[in-house]
Amino acid sequence: MQELLNNTPEIAEEVMPTEAEPTENNNTQAVPNLITEFTELVKNPYYTDSVDHINEIIEYAQEHAVSLKTAYNSLFAESKYETLRQQAEQDTLTKLWSKQSRKIEALDGGSSLTKKSVNLSADQLETAEACNMTPEEYAKWM
Repeated sequence: MQELLNNTPEIAEEVMPTEAEPTENNNTQAVPNLITEFTELVKNPYYTDSVDHINEIIEYAQEHAVSLKTAYNSLFAESKYETLRQQAEQDTLTKLWSKQSRKIEALDGGSSLTKKSVNLSADQLETAEACNMTPEEYAKWM
């Protein structure tokens, strides 16, 4: 945390009061608690961008007498949720498209060595894996 404060003076100014500024309610534990709380908050991958919004978060937390985590969620939860939802949706679609576009070269069921191209669905590929079969073996028994 000290490294973060040293590398970003604007955060240090916001978190650390000057001698001329008394802490709110003369609570000498407020600043160390704020630093500890912020340190814990940025450790969580969900809140890593809180560093970019520290001024807003601290202002909201002090104004509404809530934790930094609650302040972050109040300010950014909806947009964060939407971003994560869109990312998950895109990842899912990409995975589905890659599974559906696979083509398998398989031998005919007869004694001939001619190859034919077989398209297996994602479900068929998963079934083949579950049966410890290669896609070619699965295609042969279809």
